Amino acid sequence: MNREPDQDGFESYIRNMAQGWTPADVVSSFLSSDEFLELDKTNGEIIDILYRILANRSASPDEKSRWRRFLGEHSMKDLIKEVFHTFEAPVQSSAPVQSPAPTVATSLKLTDKDSFLTQCYRQILGREPDSSGLSSYRRNLDYDEWSAARVVNSFLYSDEFSRLNKSDRDIVVILYRVIMGLDPTSDEINRWLRYLDDHSRKELINELCSFGEVKKRFTQINVNAGSISLPSSSHKNDSSSDEEPPPQKYLCGPPGCLSYAYDDEEYYAWEERVKERRRLKAERKGKK
Repeated sequence: MNREPDQDGFESYIRNMAQGWTPADVVSSFLSSDEFLELDKTNGEIIDILYRILANRSASPDEKSRWRRFLGEHSMKDLIKEVFHTFEAPVQSSAPVQSPAPTVATSLKLTDKDSFLTQCYRQILGREPDSSGLSSYRRNLDYDEWSAARVVNSFLYSDEFSRLNKSDRDIVVILYRVIMGLDPTSDEINRWLRYLDDHSRKELINELCSFGEVKKRFTQINVNAGSISLPSSSHKNDSSSDEEPPPQKYLCGPPGCLSYAYDDEEYYAWEERVKERRRLKAERKGKK
């Protein structure tokens, strides 16, 4: 937490340990707290924190690489348990094993906008599209000029997808399929898992959509690959800016009348920040 303990918090943890909490439980509680989440630490920094607690040193590059791969498929709670187990049992018979990467390069060709949306439903949500949802996304593409990046982002940060509790590895494979139209190789998966150690999933979407072949892929169906507007750095550690909606503004309405409403772009950006914070909290708390 980078601060001295407060008396109430200190005594509360002492009581919890007296009631059977393990050291791993205590560390997990700290790392899943709102106060710690506000610090916005990367996976690499969290691994270093665990090593400083348990071994009074930072993790080596090889150790960081190992645990980053582990986080690609497991939750933060699983990481804490495994790191504690590693220091309790030097023979690491239960060391994380990387699952095999997809080897079949399956081309997912796009024929029209509906084929793109259908792939989003199938690959991201794991189901067939419902008619109302498909119609809504089609309107967004046709009339609101949504980019492919914005559509994928909307699916990826939906409540329905968050309940699927996908790992970073799953996310890389899913994004490759819906954006690139291919299954990633093992090297590509590892490359983007390393990227996700220090970047958000939104940034990964932007990176994939910036490739020339991706732009051509979506141009063929009259959709702009585009990119997602990322929250400014001024909001990064400011909880109030992410939790409170932007102020309403006077916007032009019918002649002689002013409407008091939200600016669509600002409100959308605020919604995306809130979804991102909720996802991070759920992920680090191991929420199912």
